[in-house]
Amino acid sequence: MDVIESEEGPALGGAMLAAVANGEYPSVKDAALKIVKVIDTVEPELELASKYETKYQKFKKIYPFVEGLFSELAK
Repeated sequence: MDVIESEEGPALGGAMLAAVANGEYPSVKDAALKIVKVIDTVEPELELASKYETKYQKFKKIYPFVEGLFSELAK
């Protein structure tokens, strides 16, 4: 995963889309190449990724049965 210099990723993305819409750049890809600065790349730890994947697969099985509880908790 690449880490970008800006901590305001969504705002930066919005600014890039506006720049493309205004003709400043011909495409979003061109805008990203000029504007986004990658400062680091983080590689996942394979052991942790495997553990998270196992938990995620369990969550996917359980979620349909408990989905309605989330709206109850918000009341």
